[in-house]
Amino acid sequence: MIFTDFYSEIYDQIHLNKNYEYETLQIAGIIANLQISKSSSILDFGCGTGKHLLGLNTIGYKVSGYDINANMLQKAKFRNKASIFYSNYSEIPKAYTFCYSLFDVLSYQISEHSIDNFLTQVCGTILEPGWILLDGWHLPGLLQSPPTSRTRTFQYLSENFTREVLVSTNNNFKVTELCINIFNSENNSLKLQETHFLRAFEPQEIVSKIRSFGGSDIIFFDGENYLKNLDETSWRFAVLFKLSN
Repeated sequence: MIFTDFYSEIYDQIHLNKNYEYETLQIAGIIANLQISKSSSILDFGCGTGKHLLGLNTIGYKVSGYDINANMLQKAKFRNKASIFYSNYSEIPKAYTFCYSLFDVLSYQISEHSIDNFLTQVCGTILEPGWILLDGWHLPGLLQSPPTSRTRTFQYLSENFTREVLVSTNNNFKVTELCINIFNSENNSLKLQETHFLRAFEPQEIVSKIRSFGGSDIIFFDGENYLKNLDETSWRFAVLFKLSN
């Protein structure tokens, strides 16, 4: 998914309440448990505006970033002036001990081809042996608590906006369509309209895909709290796996 310029500009305001500090500590906990040193090379694959990357750099890790969205990458570079960034996948060296790709990048890959291409790229950054951390939508949890349409307001450059997300599905939430409308709250003028499609996965689908790419030592967590095991009520999953020679 490539966000429009305006969506990229307002991205941080839309997600102002997202707890990046807590999420960063969860990532750091995984890295520490794997006994990966702070001198090791780490890649944020789909780094967006660079807030996870900033948190890890502040702790003392050496993190690089990759994103195809030029506006988001510009913000990430401003936040992380000492980091290396890539906008072209072909420029990324196969040199990383740990790669993470979060905030549902995997779930934006809705076709088998796009999933395989994504995993090919992520795995292609690892200097084996190394580790990969991904997250996405967990189908059993969605079926128990389906996503619903919602609205929220936010402020950007002293203007008030309303973000409306309309949810629909035609296959029992295997793929969910999110129609996103952003209005100027003062005059109700439409500023942006985008449609996002996200795929939800059964754990066994993820295991099969990971193993087909040579992954092993697969561990699932609740995507909202890595201290919890993934269960039927988890709305999102996180999965950690190893690539070895």
